[in-house]
Amino acid sequence: MKKYSVKRIAVLIALGIIMSSLSLFASAVPPKIYYSYGKSVESLDFYSETPMTGIGSQVGFTKSYTTASADTPYKFYDQLTDFQKGIYNSFTDAGVSEKFNVKITSPIKCSSTVSYDDAKNNAVNALMTDVIAGLTAACEDNPYYFWVNGFRFGYNYSKSTDGTNFYISIVAVSVTITLDTDSYSNFSDVKTKYEKLKTAVDTAPVNGVSRYEKLRSIHDYICKINEYPEQQTKDDGSTWYGAMAHEPTGVFINGSAVCEGYAEAFKLLCDREGIPCITVLGYAGGPHKWNYVKMDDGNWYLIDATWNDQGAYTFYNYFLSGSETLAPNFNSSTPDVSVHIPQGQLYSGYEFTLQYPALSSEIYGTVMLFFSPGDVAVDARQSVIYVGKEKTSLNYTFASPSNYSLSFTSTSVLTGTKLSVNNKDSDITKEYLIAMRGDADGSSSVTSADYRKIVNSSVTTANIQKNSAEYYAADLNHDGAIDGFDALAWDLYYNDYIKYN
Repeated sequence: MKKYSVKRIAVLIALGIIMSSLSLFASAVPPKIYYSYGKSVESLDFYSETPMTGIGSQVGFTKSYTTASADTPYKFYDQLTDFQKGIYNSFTDAGVSEKFNVKITSPIKCSSTVSYDDAKNNAVNALMTDVIAGLTAACEDNPYYFWVNGFRFGYNYSKSTDGTNFYISIVAVSVTITLDTDSYSNFSDVKTKYEKLKTAVDTAPVNGVSRYEKLRSIHDYICKINEYPEQQTKDDGSTWYGAMAHEPTGVFINGSAVCEGYAEAFKLLCDREGIPCITVLGYAGGPHKWNYVKMDDGNWYLIDATWNDQGAYTFYNYFLSGSETLAPNFNSSTPDVSVHIPQGQLYSGYEFTLQYPALSSEIYGTVMLFFSPGDVAVDARQSVIYVGKEKTSLNYTFASPSNYSLSFTSTSVLTGTKLSVNNKDSDITKEYLIAMRGDADGSSSVTSADYRKIVNSSVTTANIQKNSAEYYAADLNHDGAIDGFDALAWDLYYNDYIKYN
């Protein structure tokens, strides 16, 4: 059973030396929210007694695609003020370090019409918000900065008055990061874990060529190597989920992490592959964290690997879903806009809140087809469905929601068959071309004859008609051309050295 908890982490404040005197000020302590809500299907109503364990893919109806911004990343850095960006940059430039100094090009003035003390309180609150903003954006933009459990800051200042207002002019700020010592004993340990994390991310297998295929591979890999931990009780009576359970290190090093670990590990692999991806802080029955990814249509979609990973079962209800998507295995009658609610706060009680891009209202491609495990993928933009070389028939490969009907021109022809998907409610039909990967001659099997045809086609483009099923089957690297690279990919694929999803 997956549960949630909120762990409150103190952010310590130490005000710096003023000229030759030292002043200390008390301030409200903003609790850092720990996101650890996982959802178990054990407590949910299923639409059938046996959960569907097949792989979910999406095929779509009419949709306007705008690819101009499909590769543009979304950076929380862009939401910051200039001073908050300075905190962000100073923190990231410091690397794995306990302390960093904030670069200030000109004094920052905090004023009050009441007293110097009131001006200093204003300075504390302003700096607290700015440090929270800079650190939050930095950690959410780059999950490699996993060790920030809290912070304290100090500043140097001078004071002045114009007879009406009292001014505190901040001339220097330093920030000290505090660790979760249950997970990291010191910064030397952090550096060791950091290097292990980098190695694990760099060497993690990601299969496929298209963005969809890579995301499926990343999703399945994270679900495979990680197990959501049970909540534990420590000697002092407090509860926790184990060391590093809220960080990507928990996934890649321990294989045990809650939703924060899932989402941050997922983003690290997306970043490696150049896929625009963000983590989302929010509420879903409890404090929860998930991902948004931008697809090749330029729209953002939701992926929640935590909820999809249910022990013996891997679901795809929350894989490239939209705000109006209904999840058949979870809340089948509730649109996702009422399930995953973005909030954008890493520290509660302060003004700074992350802003998120608008989520597509529809699932990627509009319609979800559940199909049995195997090498099957959908290119919604080209209206092509790829099947793997192990397929011998399309029977029992696809199933659709009850308000859709499917029909094939043939279930035995695996390259060149057309699949029609009809929406019974709107009577709109979308047609897809089936292509078996590597089947360049359209024989519905992958043999050495296909290799020879691909090699020949790399010399003359007249060999295989462009945009035919055979052309898509032969273009294994999806670059729109058939050449020697496809011949190499065919050889590796045929001999099982590479896989597609």
